[in-house]
Amino acid sequence: ATGADITKPVRGLTPFQVTAPDGKQYPAIQFETVSITKSNIIKEIVKPGMMTYDDAYKLTPEADRPPRP
Repeated sequence: ATGADITKPVRGLTPFQVTAPDGKQYPAIQFETVSITKSNIIKEIVKPGMMTYDDAYKLTPEADRPPRP
């Protein structure tokens, strides 16, 4: 999605080859699955820059939002 060259390590993860149903091989990377909760949304989504603080909390009333990082 980011256009990264996945024939080389991405974020410290080593690519490997997968075989498609047609027999062709493609590079792939297995990313760690992370459950997003209200207690880790800033750490996992906002700080890495995947989403802005305002977008992450746009449906949350101002009074209920945690402090900005």
